[in-house]
Amino acid sequence: MDIKRQSPSNQESTSPSLHDIDERKDSRKNNQDDLLADGIEEAIKKIIASFKLSNTVISLAIAEVTIAFKSIPKFVALWVLIIQMTLIFWLSIIILCAWFAYVLSGSILVGLITAFFVQILGLFFCLHAKKRILLIFKLPKTLGVINEAFK
Repeated sequence: MDIKRQSPSNQESTSPSLHDIDERKDSRKNNQDDLLADGIEEAIKKIIASFKLSNTVISLAIAEVTIAFKSIPKFVALWVLIIQMTLIFWLSIIILCAWFAYVLSGSILVGLITAFFVQILGLFFCLHAKKRILLIFKLPKTLGVINEAFK
């Protein structure tokens, strides 16, 4: 009989009551609500931080573009100076070659012909460089990949 009396009391203590189950559900729900609120709060903080970062990046980009636009006149002036110096340098090379030919031959005609051929040589060099540059504009590697893809 002792066993029978102890069994029901043990069963009552091990089986949860409805009140305990409701408290557990409420506790779980509160924990889930807290976790959800924390997650939403963290997401909002990250969104705000990303907006601040994008605002900073945009402000920096605007400042850099402004500086770049203000530098355009300086850049153009520098290129004009570089072009003039390059032309003077090329003219100096022609004169040097013509003078060297005149000194070696003693004839002004040989010096002038040498100047002419140096100028023609420079022209052929520029035409060759132009052809090479125009090949780049045809996108040969891209066209090769496209042609290979559609074979």
